[in-house]
Amino acid sequence: MSLALKGHSDVARALRHRVGVLGETWRPALISGPFGAGQAEVGRAVHAASRRADAPCVQIDCLALPPAAPADFVLNAAKAAGEGTLVLAWVEALMPAAQQALAAALADGAFQP
Repeated sequence: MSLALKGHSDVARALRHRVGVLGETWRPALISGPFGAGQAEVGRAVHAASRRADAPCVQIDCLALPPAAPADFVLNAAKAAGEGTLVLAWVEALMPAAQQALAAALADGAFQP
C-alpha cells in the first residue's frame, strides 16, 4: 500500500483500501474528483500498489498538449508505458478525436496485457 496517501479519517482509510483493490486488477480505472483532490497522485498510488510497480508509470498532463496533438498521441503513450500504468491528467482537455480513440481502445481491451 502506498504511504504517499496520508490521513487517518475514514475517507482516507477507505481510499487507501480502494487503491489496494485497484492495484490487484489489470482493468483500466477512472479516478475522478473535484479540482485539487489529487487524482493523479491516486493513479500513481494504484500503480505503486500493483504488480506493475516495477514497470513504467507514464503521466501525461493533457492540458499541456498542443491543441493539434494527434489523436494517437495517447495511444502511443500507452504503448510506451508497456505493462505499466498510464495516468492521464485533465483527459477532458483532449481533442474529441483523441478522446474517441482512447474510448475505443479502452472498449476494445487494447490496453490489456
